[in-house]
Amino acid sequence: MSIWLQLCHAAVVLAAPPTCGAHFGLAPMPRSSLRRRNQGQLIFWPQSRPATMKGTGMAKEAKPAGKKMDALMKPLTPQGPLAAVVGSDPLPRGQVVAKMWDYIRKHDLQKPTDKRVIVADDKLKLVFGKDECTMFEMNKYIAQYLK
Repeated sequence: MSIWLQLCHAAVVLAAPPTCGAHFGLAPMPRSSLRRRNQGQLIFWPQSRPATMKGTGMAKEAKPAGKKMDALMKPLTPQGPLAAVVGSDPLPRGQVVAKMWDYIRKHDLQKPTDKRVIVADDKLKLVFGKDECTMFEMNKYIAQYLK
């Protein structure tokens, strides 16, 4: 550590406002540990905090290990005609949609001119309730059969 840095670390700036000293590479102390001595004397330290000060009270609290399950990750059981397409095992919503897309691509059920439109076969007609459906509407129809 250079002598200049050691002096800055131990320096007491007389009657200086908290923002003063930044152009010398000094940062004001946090408000919580700001000490005033003899009417207006503030203590400053260099921008890089000493090793003894690192990690003391500035870090956020760690989240508990047993956090709640996200609603999208909650396993849901496909029922009725949807179970015939993706299976009857409990799956998260994202996995159900992924299996639907696997089924659609495997059986080549997308309209060639517009890949956003799904042309329903016999199994998907029972899920969608109509002959064609867009990929945006598909989630609406899937949600009816997830419990």
